[in-house]
Amino acid sequence: MTTYTAAPPPTTDWDPSSSSDEESPPSSSLTFDKERHVAFLEMMYHMLPCHYQSQEINHLTLAYFVISGLDILGSLDRVSSYYLA
Repeated sequence: MTTYTAAPPPTTDWDPSSSSDEESPPSSSLTFDKERHVAFLEMMYHMLPCHYQSQEINHLTLAYFVISGLDILGSLDRVSSYYLA
């Protein structure tokens, strides 16, 4: 009979005083630019990228993700509800 033992959890040996870029945690100065994301989704809503224009099956999928993204960002009011129905 074989017995298995769990591996010990990984240890973090990160030292905040370390000056090496390889060991530093991700920068906390990153910000989320909501307006840029909304503008991108609006652009995808009004005009499909050329790679998707000939692929009829992808139109509905892309529309779903664009509308969902705008809804998550609280910007669904930027698109006409006439076209959503």
